[in-house]
Amino acid sequence: MSRPHCGAGTAGSGVEFPVARSMLLLWASVAVLSGAFEGANLFRTTTASLDGIFPPAMNNPARLPDQPLWASLGQGRPMGFAWAAYNAVSLGGRYGPWRSAAGIWTSGDELYSETSFTAAVARQVGHRLTAGLSLSYNEVSIKGFDAGAGEYVAGLAIVAPLSESIEFSVWYGGQPLKRSQAYQSLTRQLVQMGLSARRRGGFSGTLAVEKTPGFPLSLLAEVNLTARSDMDLELGYRTGPGLPYAGARLTLRRLVLSVRMNYHPLFGFSSAFGFAFR
Repeated sequence: MSRPHCGAGTAGSGVEFPVARSMLLLWASVAVLSGAFEGANLFRTTTASLDGIFPPAMNNPARLPDQPLWASLGQGRPMGFAWAAYNAVSLGGRYGPWRSAAGIWTSGDELYSETSFTAAVARQVGHRLTAGLSLSYNEVSIKGFDAGAGEYVAGLAIVAPLSESIEFSVWYGGQPLKRSQAYQSLTRQLVQMGLSARRRGGFSGTLAVEKTPGFPLSLLAEVNLTARSDMDLELGYRTGPGLPYAGARLTLRRLVLSVRMNYHPLFGFSSAFGFAFR
């Protein structure tokens, strides 16, 4: 979500943020909420398609989990702020060449909250290409102000193998369905192009470039390592600003337990955990 920057000036004082929160509400009432739902992207990953922490439907839709049936729950605390905490619930499965997912992501408190309902489908085209499509309904609620109309945004992605071990992906997410909302959207658009190494010998990884209109180009590097037969470790780094993150997943038969942390150069640590049943 878009509120963490408001507490930067008081983070060291050990007091709550009533002034900052009041200023946020005033700003939100007169300005476009461009860049809401930023808290969701704090825990976005590429090598973990099913961990409960980040809803698969909100991620690259061409990389939906390849499981007959699955469900997940997750919770996170961006920047360690209780009022920014989020909860996520997801459900999905596979039927023939089709994969699907649906999820609900909510964040905030009684003063300011964000809600996203997302559905996504993916299908293998031929023997090589996989295409995915997502549709989200996003809404922001601010106490004391009339609820603004929510918006629908779509995402489109393709994944294609370049060799037996390397694949190329393109993802365009956060695109409003109405062209008139392109510069007034609640959600920032994202274009991601990447090269991924498929899991082999306990290793998988991704190198990608990401671009949001109006913001500098950012780079993403991520690796996933199998520490044991039932445990995976994850390390990643995203620029703009520099955001290192790490996580672990423990598989107990059909249950997957996950934890992830990242460090923002201004706002400090954020943490999240989740579990998935498959």
